[in-house]
Amino acid sequence: MHERRRHRSEIPGEAARLYLQAVAERQGLAALTLANDDGLLIAGVSRAPQPIELDWVAAVGCVCAGSGPRGAALGARVQRVTGGRGLASAALSLLGETLHVTAVGGPLPPRAEIATALERIFVPSL
Repeated sequence: MHERRRHRSEIPGEAARLYLQAVAERQGLAALTLANDDGLLIAGVSRAPQPIELDWVAAVGCVCAGSGPRGAALGARVQRVTGGRGLASAALSLLGETLHVTAVGGPLPPRAEIATALERIFVPSL
């Protein structure tokens, strides 16, 4: 079997970061984050030439992935956090937990693909 991953880690948080890095490179994203349902950053990567605050990307993405009402200030916050790039966010359920994946600068890959990869990373650690 051909191993397609060039970098790997047995530490779940680092393995998640490496996965996000590979996805960001494939998709041409400026940043990609994984957050819990409170918007707290679990793992994230930035490929942007200008610094992107991954904690803010994760928090804003968590809010944007929800279906509730949003204040007008959120749009301005998204613009500041992303540097004017597009933001795509999705909630996914993993082992009974809701997680949020947020991309800056392009679309997310299919949720099922992300969920499968993250389950492979986090299930052995439970």
